[in-house]
Amino acid sequence: SLAAVQHGDFFKVAVAGGGNYDQSLFWHSWGERYHGLFESKHYANQAVKTYAQGLTGKLMFFHGLMDSGCHPAALFQLIQALIEQNKDFDLVLLPRASHAWPGYAVRR
Repeated sequence: SLAAVQHGDFFKVAVAGGGNYDQSLFWHSWGERYHGLFESKHYANQAVKTYAQGLTGKLMFFHGLMDSGCHPAALFQLIQALIEQNKDFDLVLLPRASHAWPGYAVRR
């Protein structure tokens, strides 16, 4: 998804699923390993929602609501940012899926 919003001139269609769209909402201590101690500007630079205005192509999201690794809050914040920028996207929420995509998601 980050590539789709930052390089829309190249990526015309993208699919993202179970994404870590914002390190500040990922597992505690995970981001600190790579970004250092929490500073909002460092986290904002990698958060996909920061670049929502750059989406020019088609983007489809999948998210399993039983995913124990990627909390849906980051996805919801990203799609809100896309809505605020008047960007179109598709969203498929999978109530009983975890991080792995079931057959339905693969077929879509």
